[in-house]
Amino acid sequence: IVSLAAQCGWMLMHMDVKVAFLNGHITEVAYVRQPLGFVKPSSKHYVYQLRKALNGLRQSPRAWNARLDTFLHTLSLTQSCADPSLYVYIDPDGMVLLIIYVDDLLLTGSHPTKFQCLATRLQSEFQTSMLRLLAMNLGVTFHYELAGILMSHSRCIHRCLDDLGLLTSLITAVPLAHLEVAIHVFCYLEGTTDLAILYRKGEKVIPSGYSNSDFQGEPDARRLTSGYIFSIGSRPVSWSSKLQVEIAQSSSEVEYRACIEAAKEALWLHNLFDDIDWECHFIRHQFKEERIKLVFIRSQYQMADINTKAFPKPRFLELCDALQLTALEDLRHRRSKTKF
Repeated sequence: IVSLAAQCGWMLMHMDVKVAFLNGHITEVAYVRQPLGFVKPSSKHYVYQLRKALNGLRQSPRAWNARLDTFLHTLSLTQSCADPSLYVYIDPDGMVLLIIYVDDLLLTGSHPTKFQCLATRLQSEFQTSMLRLLAMNLGVTFHYELAGILMSHSRCIHRCLDDLGLLTSLITAVPLAHLEVAIHVFCYLEGTTDLAILYRKGEKVIPSGYSNSDFQGEPDARRLTSGYIFSIGSRPVSWSSKLQVEIAQSSSEVEYRACIEAAKEALWLHNLFDDIDWECHFIRHQFKEERIKLVFIRSQYQMADINTKAFPKPRFLELCDALQLTALEDLRHRRSKTKF
């Protein structure tokens, strides 16, 4: 959605619903003790029967989601079948996309009238914050540039490293095999805090994907690592690296299994409203139906390799460049040159 908004020149707006769980209605019979400070002296053994949800009830998140879903349907928004957190409104004048994450509401689209109307109706129905430009959400920082939208995890990574006392640690080329895996991960994060993804305006919305696997990572266990990267335009929007639990018998089976995971993701991205078909020979069936296209690509151009193999620094940086990962320091340097 961020990639689509950047390419179409849409703004990403954000609203937060305050005390969201208190808006839900519960159908079950539930009782709570009298809260401190509100105990009736003559009836200390009495309890309250709840008519609305409270924080701490197991059904509160579901009750809140059901209430919000019902309200959004009254505003003529349609819920995506493949991604229930996405709601869409389309008419001849444009479209509006609404993304929900618990009590965070993200809005974008090309329909300014409906956009503002939707925000006003949400504010009148629930107690919300003011509609504002999305700056940070779920640890991801968003910067709006002339070229597009820059998405970065640097602030979140710095906070995690600071909590662990690793913020001032120096990156070293000494092998980390004998250190704890968690420390290895945080050292990697410390060395990549300057990487971000810049979703550019005006690029063609053409999806493409890369799939690859590694059979040599665990030769004794014969388990494979599969990985894929999908892009819209030239910037990645979906990626995965996973050690499979199944044991592979040959390199052909390794590639076949890796292709299955990538094909499922490709179909999900291609059409959010179609259910994924589950069949034994998934790739063969989808290929015959011409719903996906498999293209051979040489190793030097295989960008999914970054998810399956540990590369030396030159090859790793080469893949980062191919994926259009932008160093924040380089961007700041270009900005300073532009000012002068």
